[in-house]
Amino acid sequence: MLLLLMPVDPSMVALLAVAGTTTVVSLTVQAWLRRSQEQREEEARWSALLPVRTADPVGTTEDEQ
Repeated sequence: MLLLLMPVDPSMVALLAVAGTTTVVSLTVQAWLRRSQEQREEEARWSALLPVRTADPVGTTEDEQ
């Protein structure tokens, strides 16, 4: 906002806009990577707590045959 009120060269304003955009994109990518890593860690924790059983479909037992 302050740059809009001051007499500044337009190339300087463009440079600041590019710097801001680069920062936002960089932080977005870092956040995405961190979130995906945390999701993998969380899935590993839950799979350790609640192991998935690979059983026969419900209602089928070997005794029925």
